[in-house]
Amino acid sequence: MTVNFRDVSEHLVSSMHIKAETVFSQTSYWTNGVGFVFGALTFNQWMMLATFLLGVSTFAVNSFYQRRRDRRELEFHRLRMEAQDKMIKQAGSDK
Repeated sequence: MTVNFRDVSEHLVSSMHIKAETVFSQTSYWTNGVGFVFGALTFNQWMMLATFLLGVSTFAVNSFYQRRRDRRELEFHRLRMEAQDKMIKQAGSDK
């Protein structure tokens, strides 16, 4: 079996041509899609959407840290009550 350089080069050129057409068409679709998305809303609508997303993210972050704070305060309260109970028991046993 002999490999002809001309056959290989023709095959490579044709496959590169198909690949180039695919890349260009996909790029065109993506560019048109992004343009449609940005063109579908006015500047005020984009600002409203950005403000809404900022508000939702602020709520999520605050909720996360508030839950952590509540757990710390609950643990601190539990430990303080245990220490107070020990002090009361010790004071009662000293009498």
